[in-house]
Amino acid sequence: MEKLVIAETKSSPQVECDAEMGRFIIKGSCYMSDAHDFFKPIIDWFDAYTAALKQPTSIHIQFAFLYINSTSSRFVLVLLKRILEVSHQKITLTIEWISDEDNEDTMDAGKDLEYILKIPFVFVTK
Repeated sequence: MEKLVIAETKSSPQVECDAEMGRFIIKGSCYMSDAHDFFKPIIDWFDAYTAALKQPTSIHIQFAFLYINSTSSRFVLVLLKRILEVSHQKITLTIEWISDEDNEDTMDAGKDLEYILKIPFVFVTK
C-alpha cells in the first residue's frame, strides 16, 4: 500500500502513514479552517489499510500536537473509532500522545479521547 504523506503548514499537522512499517505519525498544529477536508484523505487511507489487512498486525499511532482545536479533536476521534472497529479482529493498537510539558490543553485533549474511547494511551511529555 502506498504511503500517505501530508506536509505540515502553519495550521495543519504533518502526516506520515506507512503501512509497511505499521507506523502512523500526525504532528504539529491542528487548527485548520476545514478539518473535514484535511482529515478525509487520512480516514479514507486508514479505511483502505484496514480493509486490506489479511492477517493480524500491530500498528503504532503517534500524535504530537503543538495545538489541537475541538473540531480537529472530533476528527481524530472519528479516525480512532474507525480503526477500533476492526482492531479487535485484525489490529493490536498502540496510541502514543506526545505533548510539551507545559501544554496542559493538548495533554487534556488526549486524555479526553482516551476516556471517550476507553482504551489506554501512552502519554509522553517532553
